[in-house]
Amino acid sequence: MSRQPTDEKATMMDDDSASSGTVSTEYDERIIYFTCEVSESTVSNAIASMFTLQHRDAFKPIYMVIETFGGYVDSMFSLYDAMKFITCPIHTIALGKVMSAGVLILAAGEKGHRLIAPHARIMTHASSMSLSGNAFEIKNELAEAERQENMWLDAMATETGTKRQVFEELNNCLVDQYLAPQKCIELGIADRLMYDPKQVGLKGRAVTRKPIVHATGHRVKKS
Repeated sequence: MSRQPTDEKATMMDDDSASSGTVSTEYDERIIYFTCEVSESTVSNAIASMFTLQHRDAFKPIYMVIETFGGYVDSMFSLYDAMKFITCPIHTIALGKVMSAGVLILAAGEKGHRLIAPHARIMTHASSMSLSGNAFEIKNELAEAERQENMWLDAMATETGTKRQVFEELNNCLVDQYLAPQKCIELGIADRLMYDPKQVGLKGRAVTRKPIVHATGHRVKKS
């Protein structure tokens, strides 16, 4: 996670290589494709789509496909709070990579409906900072970064049912922590695999999986 690049004081939980990507929505299918950085603009688009879909049907599920390197803490919590506020259940689906800020978004989905692809990469890591200013300013920024880190840890514990200490230990490591899909299920970040890779047919189609979608039916960066 980090502040906007224009801010000299930056707190990061990512490398700065995250691509901006895009948010796109299929309104008839109620699918939001969040394949992008977690930033003000992308989160604003996702939230606007969520509220539009809620207006159309306040209780029908919304499907959020997530692939992201991560992004900004403030933006992450903005999306997280919106997901908790709207009446529609959010079914989250992890594809490709879901890293740092994206991990909380995945975990925040409707319990029992958080899917993860069997070949997805999930990564979490601790905050890093790039600061300038006098000693008092740096102390102030460090305190705020610690407060936001604690907010993330509390939210992860709430959404997963896993003890906060487990995520603290992961983030206290000096390197990025990559979690296999099955480990994410054990930690409560996701509920089940999208499909069983052992049941893939000769043409590469999963023959026993359930359909994912039914057509009727501070500013800190964490990447």
